[in-house]
Amino acid sequence: MITEETPSTWQELQNWCTEILKECGFDAETEYTVKLVRGKAEVDIFAREVVEGREYLTIIECKYWTSRVPQTVVHSFRTVVSDLGANSGYIVSKAGFQTGAYEAAANTNIKLVTWEEFQEEFVEQWYWEYLTKYVVENIEPLSSYIEPLPPMPHWDMYLDDEDVERLVTLYEKHAPLTGLIMALSPYLQVLNPKFRQRLKLPLSEEVKQHLNLPEGIYARTGYREFLNDLTAHCSPILEEFRCFRDKAVARKDAGEKPRR
Repeated sequence: MITEETPSTWQELQNWCTEILKECGFDAETEYTVKLVRGKAEVDIFAREVVEGREYLTIIECKYWTSRVPQTVVHSFRTVVSDLGANSGYIVSKAGFQTGAYEAAANTNIKLVTWEEFQEEFVEQWYWEYLTKYVVENIEPLSSYIEPLPPMPHWDMYLDDEDVERLVTLYEKHAPLTGLIMALSPYLQVLNPKFRQRLKLPLSEEVKQHLNLPEGIYARTGYREFLNDLTAHCSPILEEFRCFRDKAVARKDAGEKPRR
């Protein structure tokens, strides 16, 4: 799923749905007033998406109720969606829906979903629109230091022996991360669509045996938590590599002779 967390209030349910839509590329607003054929109505979430110049509207109602949503709610929502000319509508319910609600939504552009099902609806778009970009900005820079041909040979000649020894240790310990980072990167998918596959969570035993990650990451089933944990693991490693690089560059720029 996108996240392992479950909303604990109606505000969280509404805000988290909106956040996911925004990360998918939608222009989304909460508690939005729309103009209908007769009068106005306030919807929980109003979202616009532009695809190849065409605008699509999505309306969402969030019901953080302890009871299942009845068909009367669906009938009212159908009127709003229809009068607005929205392309799709979602009712997200904490407790699910009555049988009559499903009957009222049948053969319409309205989907009745739980929080988990809402994530399933958008996880593919969220993954390629948000997760891969996040990886490029926050995690992939580490690849330049641990890939098979790292930049280290270009500047390790300006470092002390103990620094080079530490660099070699860092490289050998974390080089296996390259495969994981590549699996999360969008570049292979751009080069060849057949590689367009989401990384499956939790990580398989086959993948785990090649990595050296904190144990908690392996059990993650939500992409958001997995990214947070992976970033927390990779950031100090990247920072240490950069510190050695900056030291070497500073010595080179100062005109110092190579130490080896």
